[in-house]
Amino acid sequence: MFAVRSDYQVVFWNRCMEDWTGISSNEITGKNLGIFFPNLMKPAYNMRLNTIFSGGPPAIFSSQLHGNIISSKLHGGLLRIMQTTVIAVPSIEGEGFYALFSIEDVSDLSRRVQEYNKLYKKAIKEIKQREQAEKDLKAVAEQLQINRKMEALGTMAGGFAHDFNNLLTGIMGNVELLNLDRDDFSEQQKECIDRSLQGMLNAATLIRKIQEFVNGKVAQKEKIDIYNCIASAMDKFKDIKINFRKENLVQPQKYFIKANHEDMERIFMGLIKNALEAITKKGANPNLFVQVNAEECIVNNNNILEKNSVKNNIKGLANGRYVHIVVEDNGCGMSDKVRERAFDPFFSGKDKGTQKGQGLGLAMVYSIVMFHGGCIFLESNLGVGTVCHLYLPAL
Repeated sequence: MFAVRSDYQVVFWNRCMEDWTGISSNEITGKNLGIFFPNLMKPAYNMRLNTIFSGGPPAIFSSQLHGNIISSKLHGGLLRIMQTTVIAVPSIEGEGFYALFSIEDVSDLSRRVQEYNKLYKKAIKEIKQREQAEKDLKAVAEQLQINRKMEALGTMAGGFAHDFNNLLTGIMGNVELLNLDRDDFSEQQKECIDRSLQGMLNAATLIRKIQEFVNGKVAQKEKIDIYNCIASAMDKFKDIKINFRKENLVQPQKYFIKANHEDMERIFMGLIKNALEAITKKGANPNLFVQVNAEECIVNNNNILEKNSVKNNIKGLANGRYVHIVVEDNGCGMSDKVRERAFDPFFSGKDKGTQKGQGLGLAMVYSIVMFHGGCIFLESNLGVGTVCHLYLPAL
């Protein structure tokens, strides 16, 4: 504690100030405080202290906000953190006021708060890292679960396809024998024979698809234009009687990949078909759409660098250039539960009793994408729509 007159002459300097500053009372009393502590003469302090000398309200200064009014070092060499309260006290001359400085050392408390803040920030960082690790672990677990299901499906479907193909061969042989004598049948009977033959050909095609899916067979790859694959897939739905918009926003002759055209067409047909089903469920109208767009991106250590954004922690892609294809619709969307299982073999999010189709749906799409060195994932909100992100190595 110490006191000064309005001309900053020190009139009192206690033992504590001697210990903190190393300046004795005899050395500083009667002298101008600014000689020892010139920092106190700055206008920022003068203006507030002049109010004190006029008998005004107390003023409070802190080292954190106002700097050190009186510099004092601790044993370790660090400056003390102080809180200074200055009040007006009547002068002994009977006129005017002295400024009485009461200084409290809050170094220990302040540094505890600083340490607490460091620990708090460290804890927040660790929590975020743990949350990200849990997300990554969940993604890996989901991937592992799908792979295990694929493996189990392979064991089951391999035997199923072989046995079913043997049964189908016998049935088809008998129907073809009937077809040899088709001139003896009525037109209605001939039509039944033709439908039966076509149905068995479709079944044979389905068996071939299952065998390809199980064995991981990929047809010969070639350089193909993504635009052509999408246009060809969309063309398959040109006669569909649903009131909605189909938009291929991909620029022709811009994005190329090395793949099998039929496989790529099958991917986009599957994705567009799912989008149409979502639109139909919502209630088709001209404001509903399915659109496909693309842009090139670079993958670097699980981060995807695109023209206007960076996506972090995209697992399963090797470093390199990719074509990012986006298939978007504003149909009925899907719940998180359905979305998480969308690529499971034979899983359907449709209501019971509806027509579920004969293919392997998104599981087939997933398999083809994986065999081409890409990845695929979905974003969806109920009542809003679905966005499918597809990444394939670019040429």
